[in-house]
Amino acid sequence: MKRILALLMMTVLTASIIPLHVSADATQDIPTNAANTGVHDSLVAALTHANLVSTLQGTGPFTVFAPTDQAFDNLATALNTDIAGILALPNLSDILLYHTVSGTVLSSDLSNGPVATV
Repeated sequence: MKRILALLMMTVLTASIIPLHVSADATQDIPTNAANTGVHDSLVAALTHANLVSTLQGTGPFTVFAPTDQAFDNLATALNTDIAGILALPNLSDILLYHTVSGTVLSSDLSNGPVATV
């Protein structure tokens, strides 16, 4: 059951990543960039709750396939909960780290498949 729940969560969160009209500031870290987009407030809350902010502010590079607030809303609906319920998940850190790659991954580096090659 836990595996099915984790798969459902990853699928819903992956379904909505950074919108094309949002660009990152190369001089800022990932949490700061996410906070500045206006569409990643739930991600910032999840990173904070999972104690991953300082990690992503550290020496990188890191790439985060960043689920939007809409993706978190979709997940909450699918799980019949709200953002507080998502933040309370015992494997929240693992789920967020699943969306994080140590290294730089450009959109041109991606293809159909779940694994980014760095």
